[in-house]
Amino acid sequence: DVDTFLLDSETYINLQEHLKKGNKSMDITLSVNQDAIFTNFMVLSVDNKGSNFDIPPEAADTTKSKLNFPVDREKHFCACPSFDGGETPDYICEGREFYFFIKVQNWGDDTSGEVFVSDDIDVNLDYIPGSTEMASVYDDSTDSFIDWQSIPDNEDGSFPLSGDGYKVKDKMSICSKSSWDCTDTVLIRFKVKPKTIDIKTPKIENIAYIKDSKGGAVYKTNRSYPLYLRPTSCISDCLSPSPELCGGVNNGFVPDDDVREDSDNYEDFDDELVHDEDIIKDVADDSNHNAVNDEDVKSSGESDGCGCSLI
Repeated sequence: DVDTFLLDSETYINLQEHLKKGNKSMDITLSVNQDAIFTNFMVLSVDNKGSNFDIPPEAADTTKSKLNFPVDREKHFCACPSFDGGETPDYICEGREFYFFIKVQNWGDDTSGEVFVSDDIDVNLDYIPGSTEMASVYDDSTDSFIDWQSIPDNEDGSFPLSGDGYKVKDKMSICSKSSWDCTDTVLIRFKVKPKTIDIKTPKIENIAYIKDSKGGAVYKTNRSYPLYLRPTSCISDCLSPSPELCGGVNNGFVPDDDVREDSDNYEDFDDELVHDEDIIKDVADDSNHNAVNDEDVKSSGESDGCGCSLI
């Protein structure tokens, strides 16, 4: 007979580190008991399922971070504190602005292609122009993202994620199901304000769409637990939630590769180099004066360490 062995990394999480893109070899030991083996080759077929933007429950532990959204959501909200101290889990402050969050992570089996995020704002909401931002560098010491960058509005001033959406990544690496960590994350936020809500429609509904340019079905956020926001009363001294409250701020963070390009201070950098020949000569003279004489060390037959000339 012919035996078939299925190694499923979704069922057996510890296999994920072995069955991922880029691995070139894997040792497999088979125990055949009393059977005799009549073949000297094995055919291995790998089914690579591509990207997957559905965040699993194991990666949504809100006790580890306030930016891990409850009930496995990819889309969440951030509003001013409510009077009931959070007893209403999903709420909006009547007549006040609030943030929507969209978290993008790849929990699939392969690196994604270009990642696009689109969202059509609920008809009961007004978009706050210029409020859309995204970040990807997380600081666990402050539980916040520190590299927030603006996503420009469309030319007509409309919401930049509307229609075909906005490209947030050229490619996205896979997250680890063995540790439930994800180093490649994009967090998006934007502000909206509720319109006067008809009493017959006492809740705000909204989902976002995440697409991989490599193909596959477009992923809809919060498939299992939709985000329904219900109006409630909030504290009076907060008219709009601050960025610090809702994900963090960029306090001057610049990626290493962009430091020279983004800084005006580098314009005359080369002109500020030391070219004074007298200064250079003085430094050389001082170093020669204090140099260790290797021959003297050898003749004395003693050494307190290395015999070397320091310039």
